[in-house]
Amino acid sequence: FRAVPAIAGEAKARPRGYVGVRIGLLKQLRENRVYRYIDPQTIGFAPAGKATITWAELQAAAQFTVRENPMSKSVSGLLSGAIANLSVILGIFALLLFPALVFLIVRPLRAISAHIDRLKSSPGGLMLDNLAGVLPIAETEKIRESLNEYQNRLIDVHSSLEEKSEELWTMAHHDALTGAKNRRAFDEFMQNLPALLGERDIGVCFALFDVNHFKAINDSYGHSVGDKVLNVIAGRIASVLRRGEELFRIGGDEFAVVLMECDEASALRIAERCHEKIVGYDFSRLGIREPLRISAGLASARVDDIDDLQNLQWKADVAMYRAKRPGHANVVMFTEALARDSEGLFSSWVNTAVYDAVVYGKGLLMHYQPIVELDSGRICHYEALVRIEQDGEVIMPSNIFPVVEARRLEVELDRAVLRRVLADLRGGKVQLGTGVSINLSGPSVVHDQVCTWFEDFKPLLKDYRVMIEVTETALITQIGLANENLTRLQRLGFEIALDDFGSGYSSVRYLASMPVDAVKFDISLVHGLQDDTQRVMVTHLAQMILEAGHQLVAEGIEDVATLEAAKAAGFSRGQGYLLGRPAEHAKRAKVVFDNVAVFPSDRRA
Repeated sequence: FRAVPAIAGEAKARPRGYVGVRIGLLKQLRENRVYRYIDPQTIGFAPAGKATITWAELQAAAQFTVRENPMSKSVSGLLSGAIANLSVILGIFALLLFPALVFLIVRPLRAISAHIDRLKSSPGGLMLDNLAGVLPIAETEKIRESLNEYQNRLIDVHSSLEEKSEELWTMAHHDALTGAKNRRAFDEFMQNLPALLGERDIGVCFALFDVNHFKAINDSYGHSVGDKVLNVIAGRIASVLRRGEELFRIGGDEFAVVLMECDEASALRIAERCHEKIVGYDFSRLGIREPLRISAGLASARVDDIDDLQNLQWKADVAMYRAKRPGHANVVMFTEALARDSEGLFSSWVNTAVYDAVVYGKGLLMHYQPIVELDSGRICHYEALVRIEQDGEVIMPSNIFPVVEARRLEVELDRAVLRRVLADLRGGKVQLGTGVSINLSGPSVVHDQVCTWFEDFKPLLKDYRVMIEVTETALITQIGLANENLTRLQRLGFEIALDDFGSGYSSVRYLASMPVDAVKFDISLVHGLQDDTQRVMVTHLAQMILEAGHQLVAEGIEDVATLEAAKAAGFSRGQGYLLGRPAEHAKRAKVVFDNVAVFPSDRRA
C-alpha cells in the first residue's frame, strides 16, 4: 500500500491529500512467476525497521531462499548411467582386445627381444630364423632384418678394429726397419721379466750387440747403406737365436737379446756365433770396402736375485764398452773387475766432470810421456795424455773415455785437447826442438774440418814436431776419407803415426795405402817379444814395416829386458814407464829415465 499525494494545482504545488493504492505484490511474485532456483514461498521484504520504504529501496529489501535445480539431478543421473554403461562397454572391449594386442604387439616384441639376445651371443652373420608366424606385422619383420644387418655391420667394424689394433700394436712394438722388437717392447719385456720367470730356478743372460763406428758408415756411404747394414745384422743375429728368443733393437745400432735358461758358457757361444755370422757376411755386396766390427757385452743373473735381473742391462753395457776398446775380445762377459774399471762411466760426478772438461775446458789438463830414440835415449816426442782435475782429484783416461764414447763426445774432446796442447806449447811446457804427439779419434779423423783445427799449430812447426796419432780401427772405418784428410795434414807438415798397431783388424795391406810416417806397435805385440814363437812373428813384421820406410815405436817398455828385445827386433823408438812417466810439465818427464844404463849418458836430451 502506498499513499500518493494529490496535487490541486501546479501553481501552488502543495498536496491537497493522499490516494491509497493497494497492490498484491508478494502474491504476484509468488504465484504468477515460475522460478527454477528460488523457493517462491520464501520471497519477502524486510524494511530494516522502517514503517514504509520507497519503491527504489524495495529491491534491496527483498529476501528469498535458493533451492536446487531439479533438472540437475536428472542430468546427473543420466550422466552416471552413461558412464557406467561406457565402463562396461570398455571393459568388454578390453577383454576382447587383449588377446589381439598380445598377438600383434607383445608376442612380436618378445620375439625381437629374444632375437637380440641371440645376436649378442652369436659369432656373427645374418640370422635367417623363420619368424613369419611370430611376426605377423610386416614392420616388425623389417625391424628384425634391420637388427640383423646392423649387428652384421658391427661385427665387420669390430673385426676391422681388431685387425687395426693388432696392426698398431705390432707397429708400436716392432722396429719398422729391421723387423726386430723395438725399445718399447724391450722395456715392457724387462719390466715383466720377473713375473714371466716366476719361481723357476734358471739362469738368464743378457746379450748386447753394438756396431763399432756405425755413424761413420752412415756418413761415408749414406743412410740407405747403413739401413741395409742394420738389416743384415738383425737377420744374422736372429738366425742364431733359439726358439722363443726375441731380438730387440734398443738403439740406433744396438741390439739386445735375453737368453732364457742359459749359463755364461752357453751365452758366450751364442754371442760368438752371432759375431761370426755377422763378420762372415760379405759387406762389399753393399758397397762397403772395410770390414765391420761388432762388439758384444754379456751379463748373467739368477732368477731368484731380483737386483741382478734389474742390473742386467747395466752390466752388459759395461762389458760391451770393454769389448769396444782396442786390444780386447769382441765378445766380453761382465765381471765385477770390469765394473770397478768402468765405474767412471756410471758415476754422476765423473760424468759431470768429463762433460765440463770437454765442453767448457774446465779442469782439462795434459800429461806428457816421452817417446825416446832407443839408440841414444834422446826424446823425439812427448805423447799428450789427457787428464781431468776436479775437486782436487785427477780422473784418469780409463774413466774418461767410456763417458766420452757413451755420450758421443769424441770430436769435442779432441778439439778441447788440441786447444790445451796448443796453450801448453805456447806456454813452454814442452821443450823446444822436440815434438808433441796428439791422439785423434776416428770421428775426428774423418771430420770435414779436421785440417782447419790444426791451422794454429802451423806457426809452431819451426820449433816443434807435431805428430798425429790415429788408431787402426779409425782408419779402417772410413779408409778413403781418412786417407784424404791425413794426406792433407801430412802435406801441411804434420807427422802421422798409426797407433795400437796389431790390436784390431789392421794389416800391412791397409798400412801400405795410408800416409803413415810411424807405426806404434801395441803393448800386446811388444810384450810378445819375450815369447820365442811370438818374437819371430813380431820381428818379421817389424822388419817388413821398416823396409817400407816407416819408423817403429814400441809401446809398453817397462823393463830392461823388453827394451833390449825391442831394440833387437828393429824398433828405433820406444815408450813406457822405464823410459819416462807422464808428467804435467813435459820437461820433468825426462828425469825418470836418466839412470837407464843402456843409453849413453852424454847423448840424452
